[in-house]
Amino acid sequence: MARRKDKTGRISVFKGREAKLNRAIFQVLALKSPLTIYDIHKEVKARRALRHTRYASVNKRVRSLEDSGYIKKIGLKKTKAGFEVSTYELTARNLFGHSA
Repeated sequence: MARRKDKTGRISVFKGREAKLNRAIFQVLALKSPLTIYDIHKEVKARRALRHTRYASVNKRVRSLEDSGYIKKIGLKKTKAGFEVSTYELTARNLFGHSA
């Protein structure tokens, strides 16, 4: 017997290998935005299940979510070392489903 397609309406960012990290990034930004990628990484690593998550993985996920339209850059922040880094927040696409 053939399997039916799942019709739960799950968004593609909550499927597959990256789903757990995407969900954590969304939750962190929903609670404490705007944040830099470094700050997002710190918050994600504080979660027990994602304790060993690398900065490069968070960086890649944030940039991918930005390209998909779920996260947007909203400004620049100056670091203690004198660099300017982007700050990110959730977009309306996140809040009202997956229609852009």
